[in-house]
Amino acid sequence: MINIRSGDDLRGQVPGDYLVSVWPVHEGPPPPLSAAESAELDRLSGYERIVLWFEHCWFCQAVLVRLLPELAARDLTDRLWLVSSDRFLGPLDAATLASLTPSRVTTAQVDLAGRALRALAAPTPEPLQALVDEADPALPYLPAAVRRHLQDLPWTTDGLALTARLVADAVARGARTLPEIFTEVWRTDPAPWMGDSMLEPWLSGGRPEWLGGVQVGAGSPWRWDPQADRVSRTG
Repeated sequence: MINIRSGDDLRGQVPGDYLVSVWPVHEGPPPPLSAAESAELDRLSGYERIVLWFEHCWFCQAVLVRLLPELAARDLTDRLWLVSSDRFLGPLDAATLASLTPSRVTTAQVDLAGRALRALAAPTPEPLQALVDEADPALPYLPAAVRRHLQDLPWTTDGLALTARLVADAVARGARTLPEIFTEVWRTDPAPWMGDSMLEPWLSGGRPEWLGGVQVGAGSPWRWDPQADRVSRTG
């Protein structure tokens, strides 16, 4: 058996071998697998049981939708099991982790993950908004996670993304260092997902130039409308 997780936090806490799979979801369109990543996934054919440990946050859901199509393409779907939780798994004790029951990965989940991955590469946020609207139960935590991703478009109200707003509010409350700001952002984010290294580029007042496949620099018409609770197009 091998466990796949988006970090080291469960290493030694769950039985079997362990593989970390991460993806910088904040850095533009989905990149192809590197040669090393591809080789890692190819080696999974030697395992009878592959358990995926992914919670509800955007980072985990984004890694999950990248992994599932790749594993299915290697004819591993019948060996895949998923632990999917609305709690952050890292802080859980060993007894609680052991009580979580993996479920077999289904074709519907693989298909939805492939669709989500294609939506992330799309040049407009409309395919991602459709995932939020449809709320396919195959991956029940994906819609809310994608919604949080879309909230980092500039807002119709003032042009600030949600993360930029949280950083500004943290500074206004007296946070100055990266650890202080990160702690405040994590505390106040309605759907926290971002690690400190992902947050750091926001501290200078900048922001990523891409949100998935959507370019969000000057001239981009795409916005998040907080009143309508969805993406909108200006102009």
